[in-house]
Amino acid sequence: MLALSEVSDPTFAQQMLGPGAALDPSDGVLYAPADAVVTVAFPTGHAYGLRTAGGLDVLIHLGFDTVALDGEHFTPLVRKGDVVRRGDVLARFDAAAIRAAGYDLTTPMVVTSAKRIEGTQLTADTGSTVAHGEAFLSITPKEKPAAAAQS
Repeated sequence: MLALSEVSDPTFAQQMLGPGAALDPSDGVLYAPADAVVTVAFPTGHAYGLRTAGGLDVLIHLGFDTVALDGEHFTPLVRKGDVVRRGDVLARFDAAAIRAAGYDLTTPMVVTSAKRIEGTQLTADTGSTVAHGEAFLSITPKEKPAAAAQS
């Protein structure tokens, strides 16, 4: 896991699309991070939008500038409107071929609805290796400051 600030793409590094974290995928499979509805599935297979059961909008972008591959090395397995469960396979991809073609496969996962969830804190388990099925992002309510006592 990487902090977004460590990725090479400035749009993600500066969190212009929202907070999150990035993965360096190793097995060529993209899994749904949560129970969700697919809101966007690019026909090129490089990016997916999900709306979780809790109402969060999440963007998963497989690599940087990979749209230029025009779908080569990507096999999308879901379409817009599909309902997915955490752990379902969203896409398969040939990681070795994508990297050999000169693309950075770092995969940002961002909460694009962050402004709607103001008052919450997103925590990413960066700097660690994450296996399929392990949680790596959590969203929790921020603690509110205690109200001053009134007399």
